Amino acid sequence: MEQRRKRAQDIARAVREALGPGGPRDLARILAKTLQPEEARDLAQELVGALAETLNFHDGAVGVLEELLRDLGTGPRPPTNLEARHFVVPGPSHYHAVREAMALNTFQQVGESPWPTAVLGQGAARGVAQLRPAGTEEQALVAPEELECLREMMWKQREELSDIDADVLDALSALWISNARSPKDDAVAAVDDLLSMRRLQPKLGGNGCRGGYRPHQRAEVLRALCHIQNLWIQMVELEVYEVDSRGRRRTKPTRHAIQSRAFVITDRMGQIRLDGLLDVQKFVFRPGKVFAMFLFGPGRQIALLAAKALAYDPHRQSWEKRLTRFLSWQWRCDGGGQIQGVTFSIPALLEVVGERPDEEKRPGRIRDHLEKAFETLEQDKVISDWAYVEEEVERAKGWVQRWLGQQVRLDPPKEAQELYRSLERKTAPRTPNLLAEQVRQRRKALGLSQAEAASQLGISQGYLSQVECGHMETVSQKLSDRLKDWL
Repeated sequence: MEQRRKRAQDIARAVREALGPGGPRDLARILAKTLQPEEARDLAQELVGALAETLNFHDGAVGVLEELLRDLGTGPRPPTNLEARHFVVPGPSHYHAVREAMALNTFQQVGESPWPTAVLGQGAARGVAQLRPAGTEEQALVAPEELECLREMMWKQREELSDIDADVLDALSALWISNARSPKDDAVAAVDDLLSMRRLQPKLGGNGCRGGYRPHQRAEVLRALCHIQNLWIQMVELEVYEVDSRGRRRTKPTRHAIQSRAFVITDRMGQIRLDGLLDVQKFVFRPGKVFAMFLFGPGRQIALLAAKALAYDPHRQSWEKRLTRFLSWQWRCDGGGQIQGVTFSIPALLEVVGERPDEEKRPGRIRDHLEKAFETLEQDKVISDWAYVEEEVERAKGWVQRWLGQQVRLDPPKEAQELYRSLERKTAPRTPNLLAEQVRQRRKALGLSQAEAASQLGISQGYLSQVECGHMETVSQKLSDRLKDWL
């Protein structure tokens, strides 16, 4: 330990001589390139202490350095390898909205657009996702007969969308986050990597037979990759936390319009088949700006996704799969170092899994299915516990409406609590904010999530989070009147 500390001090002195007055930001970048990956985790924290002592950085600069070390990959990072129990995926609301649109296949005809379109409206994100082939951003440059052929192709792809597309989107995100070190970096993935992350078992070889994954399994992944490559996202209203001149994240977001592909596949590698086509085995990819800008720097937003989300069978366990994805986003929304159980209404959870109950759909079977899904999630440690907020509704006459009026509390797993605790921003203690405390207590008393309460108030979930965290010292008169009525 003493030898390691001495080495940290030596590196700090050497960097100081080479760096001059560049400050903590340049210093963090040099450290990220200087340290070997296997040494980074052990040395990162000691380096921060050594630098504070050797370079006489003030506390604020050390805080900036700690954040940069984490963003540049030298700080502690949650596991993202193929065998991990959890994967790290993007956390912003528009990512979850795109993922949900693909899983539930909400793409349809919107206006006069020739392309299948899904309207995105999760949290503060407002925009659309379209299945649109590359090169058609300017439709006027495409010949009418070619445009009609491409349109038919996209509507055919629309019919193929399923939970598998959302699985591949999450797998690509996790692989890129674990390998990239800047928003412009490329990553390399194998088709078999994506199948492995879904916990599919390859066929064993022997008796002259070739082992590995089956052709139809690889074809399924390649089809999903084709869908994702054609996924064009237009966000007309997106909250972005920008950086000030000192490199610090601003406390109030600004709204932007952004357009880009979800992911861009630039190169493919494999073997040439007898018919002359390429049997793709590996490919090079990177996210478009609409996702990449949220994965590095002070505005970074990530979420912890249980690997079970990819492992659940898309046909027999689609409810478990969709609930796991939804909850990973909810844990992130409720993050801040001390996430606790989140309460949801039964209709809200049924909407997540794509179900709308009524008397003709045998509600007893729907209830059994949902409760079994909760039990599976608890057994698989996707959640730590679940319970009805009130007493369980007995199945007597008129029980359906009483059950639909119930709320369920779902508690996060230990891993999610530890991750968001470690990512909690180290800020100075704030003066208690009476409005923040009143809003938070009222929301919890009603058993509402932030998204549900924000919907009642007519504001975004992100804005309500700012109010509850005490970042909003004052609000508009219109919102103040609504809050008084709501409280």
